[in-house]
Amino acid sequence: MSIVVVTGLCLRALLLLRKVANKMAQCAHRTLQSYVKAHLLWGRRTKRVSERASFLKTETFDTDKRIRFTSWMVGEHGRTANTDLPMANMNGIEEMAVKCVLVGDSAVGKTALLVRFTSETFPDSYKPTVFDNTGVEVYMDGVQISLGLWDTAGNDNFRQIRPRSYQQADVVLICYSVANPNSLANAQHKWIAEVRENLPKVPVLVVATQTDLREVGAYRGSCISAAEGRRVAQELHAKGYLECSSLSNRGVQQVFEYAVRMAVNHVRKQARRRMFSINQCKVF
Repeated sequence: MSIVVVTGLCLRALLLLRKVANKMAQCAHRTLQSYVKAHLLWGRRTKRVSERASFLKTETFDTDKRIRFTSWMVGEHGRTANTDLPMANMNGIEEMAVKCVLVGDSAVGKTALLVRFTSETFPDSYKPTVFDNTGVEVYMDGVQISLGLWDTAGNDNFRQIRPRSYQQADVVLICYSVANPNSLANAQHKWIAEVRENLPKVPVLVVATQTDLREVGAYRGSCISAAEGRRVAQELHAKGYLECSSLSNRGVQQVFEYAVRMAVNHVRKQARRRMFSINQCKVF
């Protein structure tokens, strides 16, 4: 076989491979677009922002990729009233919807944590939650994120309806109070089991609440230590352990910053899996 013939066959093979690669890339891109669009539609459908809620803006400010949170109010009918948003991000900004679910025993401070984060206030009285959700807009690393926040009831009387909260969740916060050892024990057994039953692969964070009780009040000196909380988080194979006090607003923003990062990583990982799924791509 002459060199000319061999060269011709090689060129034809290379052209065919290039055509196949382009076709697969187009299919993968369409798959990714469909997945992101579905997430965005879900976020717009479930987001409910109260009149007094605050939207949160985040900006990267150092090489450690930490986030600086600054609050800004929602305009009329939910339109944002912020003017400090960089104009470079106004057009063509990447969008994503993220769902964060909070679980844990009753009265550990789940609702107070959400109220502090979304409205920068602390609730005056305790009201047991049955089922509630709200939403905020978060900007992180140039991405506009519709963050859905789902509060759940810790009472076993509502065990049958809690699975509704888990649907399509991207991250779960298992909360316990540092002043309530039973709430930590339930996090180790009851809550992690329920979460994994409904969401076997979604990232989980362990969050210690009411840390201000370590310093004042009747529980001073008898509260659960941070070391014990971290040990439990490692035992549960959680993606992280965080502490906060809704009363003093200490660590609250860091909790949701970390949760958003874990959720975004989870969503993108799922998108990559779908993008390279051979079953969803037709080469020819």
